[in-house]
Amino acid sequence: MIMPTRRTVVFSVAILILAALLANRAVQQHRAQNNLSALQQRVDEAFRTQLSLAASSLGTDFDEDESNFNACVASVSAAAALAGQTSFESRNDVLDVALDRFGKILLNPVNRQAVTQNAPTLRALFVKLSADPADADTTRQLSAFTGNVR
Repeated sequence: MIMPTRRTVVFSVAILILAALLANRAVQQHRAQNNLSALQQRVDEAFRTQLSLAASSLGTDFDEDESNFNACVASVSAAAALAGQTSFESRNDVLDVALDRFGKILLNPVNRQAVTQNAPTLRALFVKLSADPADADTTRQLSAFTGNVR
C-alpha cells in the first residue's frame, strides 16, 4: 500500500476547500439574483400602483375636494420618482421625463384648469400606462399634453 505524500494531501485539501468556496459563491450569487428580481418586481408593482392612483384621482372632481387634487399630485410625483428604477424604463425611455413634466404641470396653479378640463383624457392615458407602462405611444401622448399646456 502506497501512502499519500504530504504534498498530495495538502493539494487535495486545497482543491476541496476551493470547490466548497466556489459552490458557496454560486449559492450566494443565486440568492442575490433572486433578491434583485424580487426587489425589481416590488418597484414595478409600486410604480403601477402609483399610476393607478393617479388615474383614480383624475377621475374625481378636483373642485369638489382639494384632497383629490393633492392625491393626484402625490401619485404622479411618486410615479415619476420610481420610473427610472423600473424595468419599464429600458423599453420606454421617456417615461420618467414625461411623468416629471406632468407633475410640474400639476404644481403650477395656472395649469389647474387645463388639467381639470382634460381630466378624462388624462385619466385614460394613466389607465393605459398602468396597464402597460412600457407603452411609448401613450407616454408620447402624455408628453404632447404637457407640451401644449406650458
